[in-house]
Amino acid sequence: MSCTDIEKRNCGNGSNIVPIHAFSDNGIIRTLEQPIYLTRIKGKNVYCLDRDGKTRTIPIDPTEYRFKLALTKRNYDEVLQIIRNSNLVGQAIIAYLQKKGYPEIALHFVREDKTRFELALECGNLEVGLETAKVMNREEYWNKLAQEALRQGNHQIVEMCYQKVKNFDRLSFLYLTTGNTDKLTKMLKIAELRGDAMSRFHNSLFLGNVEERIRLLREVGQGKRCILLFRLAMVFWAVLEEHED
Repeated sequence: MSCTDIEKRNCGNGSNIVPIHAFSDNGIIRTLEQPIYLTRIKGKNVYCLDRDGKTRTIPIDPTEYRFKLALTKRNYDEVLQIIRNSNLVGQAIIAYLQKKGYPEIALHFVREDKTRFELALECGNLEVGLETAKVMNREEYWNKLAQEALRQGNHQIVEMCYQKVKNFDRLSFLYLTTGNTDKLTKMLKIAELRGDAMSRFHNSLFLGNVEERIRLLREVGQGKRCILLFRLAMVFWAVLEEHED
């Protein structure tokens, strides 16, 4: 790393900090007891002159500026290598990565399930999201995961989430939109076992099962509506046949 990677004005003027400027980012590598005049930076050493004009070599830890520079240049191989071979961890670096728009990199730092879950959803990593949701197994996380999976069109994970929270209405609608009539039929049977008349009606409606709707209306004392429903069905099929001819 050359003097151009450090703030240039500090190479000629005395300063009691060693700053870093990586494009739009900045920070402090090390604070010093007295001002120095930088001459060169190479590897883990700062070469400088002190106030007495004596040459000095000051050791520094380049991990943070190497990490930020690699991140800025989108050199992700080096970023991951630095993560694996250093102690660059903690909430500060996680917050930094989130702020800079790299939640997928922050995932490599985090071990706490809730934070991993939030980061996974932020970067669209359904695999990690599902893994952490299983560990926490709470309704709010299953609902959040279902929303993200639905946004990505992963109906298998959406189905699993709805099953975990027993959201029968959304499951039925999912099976309707994916054309899964076998599972819709199962949902109709489940609704009957649960004694949920409205769910039975919706599922029979999704299946186009007029007989089931008539049977249900009779069971709940809506016989007159059965006759109306039957007549409407007859009109519908008559119109349909007429158009087909």
